[in-house]
Amino acid sequence: QALGHPFLGIVGAGNVGITQFQARRSLIDPLGYEVLVTVRNASDRTIKGRLELELDQVPVDVLPYQLKPDETWTRSLEKTSLAGGVLQGQLTQLAADDSQSSLDDSPINALPTDDLAWAIVPERQVQNVLIVTPGNLFLRKVFEANPLVNLTVVNELPNQWPADSLIVLHRLTPEKLPGGQVLVVDPETDSEAWTLGEPIENPLITEQDEASPLMTHIRLDNVLLPQTRAIEFHGPATPLAATVTGESVYAALNREVGPCLVLCVNLERSDLAFRTAFPILITNALGWFAGQPGELQPSLAGGQLTRLQASAISRGLSLISPMGEVRAVVSEQLGPLDSGGVWSVVPSTPVAENGDSTSSPAATPVTAAETVQRLAVNLASPDETDLRPRSDGGPASASASPLAAGWLSRPLWYYLVAAASLVCTLEWYLYQRRLIS
Repeated sequence: QALGHPFLGIVGAGNVGITQFQARRSLIDPLGYEVLVTVRNASDRTIKGRLELELDQVPVDVLPYQLKPDETWTRSLEKTSLAGGVLQGQLTQLAADDSQSSLDDSPINALPTDDLAWAIVPERQVQNVLIVTPGNLFLRKVFEANPLVNLTVVNELPNQWPADSLIVLHRLTPEKLPGGQVLVVDPETDSEAWTLGEPIENPLITEQDEASPLMTHIRLDNVLLPQTRAIEFHGPATPLAATVTGESVYAALNREVGPCLVLCVNLERSDLAFRTAFPILITNALGWFAGQPGELQPSLAGGQLTRLQASAISRGLSLISPMGEVRAVVSEQLGPLDSGGVWSVVPSTPVAENGDSTSSPAATPVTAAETVQRLAVNLASPDETDLRPRSDGGPASASASPLAAGWLSRPLWYYLVAAASLVCTLEWYLYQRRLIS
């Protein structure tokens, strides 16, 4: 059974398939993404063909390959896309090097299921950012360098705050913070959310919340901080980075009117603005405010179980398979995902309200805006791609040989344990014999 698709192959025939297909957003380029693909020739003939990549049905690249018997072809590709979407890889025009003929009906490519693979490229959103600062070149440039930012800079507090923007307050802070998304850098005055304390000379950052997405790929323990200010928050706050004495340097405030981050670092006196941690910190903050998915949404293997994303957990959801089957989501666990393709988690439809699965398509097409979460499922198994019998000397026979082999083919640790047991038994026997004599 190959992921719910009819098996069209011939047992013992050769096969060429995609055994690995993953995509992730770039750590450097906000618009970039990277693709890792592996193709295996599980046959006894040299095969040549093409790998075609499409992102939401738009051609991205065509890569030719030629593989010798049992050869593996791996490539890491770098592409760019703002919207993201479903990335599909497909093997086309497979031909044997000796015949140069199409093998659609040939046993060399007997399993068409692994000729297709899918991955999810997280989308990116353009954000409006308003910076209120008396002037700082580094802070301005780090936002200007991000192509996902529409930037506005003012040097004094405005009379009215924009409702659709991330507000960055550098040194200038009002007594009452604006609602919505707020990033505060180096506050100089008190506000309703905090009270500033005495200056701290040469603080050492020793605590970081490694599990927070805001601190991904960031180390602040080696940042030079000549001075910072002790700060006491009036409401609930989550420390992201703290000094050895427990003073928060970077924290997230849990406000009812919107999320807020506070960074108590003087950019003029610190060397943070000169380190790679600074643009990464700002990029993480932008993604956190936008609620965008992470850099990697891994493709899953057929039959695997997975869990809902934390942001997607709610009642009244349905899981739609690539074949159109609708299942009610009754817990955070999804699966088993037994069909290759893209699965969708969407708000419940009347088709799935009774909790029963059905093989008929959903009543109405699912749009991208209605989709809560998407899951890419592939065969992605070198063992299942190889259809040759285990006794033909192919790669699969090596894994089966220990099962059918004799005594001398057992692993080395088995003989070491047996020898140690024999020595212990002999020592016990000789010791007991000495006592009796």
